[in-house]
Amino acid sequence: MDTETIAKVLGISQEKAEGVHCSIHSIDPSLADISNFQVLLSWLHTHALEHLRNLTNDSMRIDAAALWSKHSGEPSPANFNDLSAHDEDTTTRILHLLHLEFGISAPFASCLRFVIDRTDIVVTGVQFCSDTLPSVATELAELDFIEDKDAEFLGRNSDLISPNMGRELRAGDTVAYWGPKIRSKASKYRPRRCGSRSTNPSKDFPWPASRWNQLGKVIYGYRWENNYDIEFEDGTTIAIHSSHLARVIAVGRNGTWTS
Repeated sequence: MDTETIAKVLGISQEKAEGVHCSIHSIDPSLADISNFQVLLSWLHTHALEHLRNLTNDSMRIDAAALWSKHSGEPSPANFNDLSAHDEDTTTRILHLLHLEFGISAPFASCLRFVIDRTDIVVTGVQFCSDTLPSVATELAELDFIEDKDAEFLGRNSDLISPNMGRELRAGDTVAYWGPKIRSKASKYRPRRCGSRSTNPSKDFPWPASRWNQLGKVIYGYRWENNYDIEFEDGTTIAIHSSHLARVIAVGRNGTWTS
């Protein structure tokens, strides 16, 4: 319905009719931004992993002993866990080696999640946070993985990142829905492990609208896909993408939760 028809039917001025028209046909910019942010963040995650696979010849495994000898000129330790009694110090040293070898920035290196297998670094995924997201997005844009405008949008809206409290979700974590409450057009959920990889896993693995106000529990994580099996109180288990999840720290007596 155009503004002239609205003005005629309601008996209001053209100016007021334009306002009514905008209210009917527009989308709340905040909801549009959140939805766009989730899609772009999912793409950024995919391309970050692609970049790491390119650097490691698809193995996601890095010989840290060779890097240590190459960049320090000293024999590498028999086990990187012996470098320090503090995991943070070990992590800092390893991430510095990756920076020296591959030229990845400190913000990007800090997003890496890995385990140490004697002197090998096995990258298990990436986890973005609001503090480093702008720098990481810009870095991947400079490498032509994403568009400059998308990197700028992610950086400008980094506060929209899912509040998973700076670490990956784990089995046993309680989670709540995170994001705009817009119903998906999908008629059913895609079964696990079927077909090829999705080009947009964030949309293929949503939090079901019928359970927006429920809490769930993480029972399994698919580290390469960034999806998690979430179990609800009635025993139903659904695979959901991490962009829709917020880790719950405490549940109040009034039924509300905080992260």
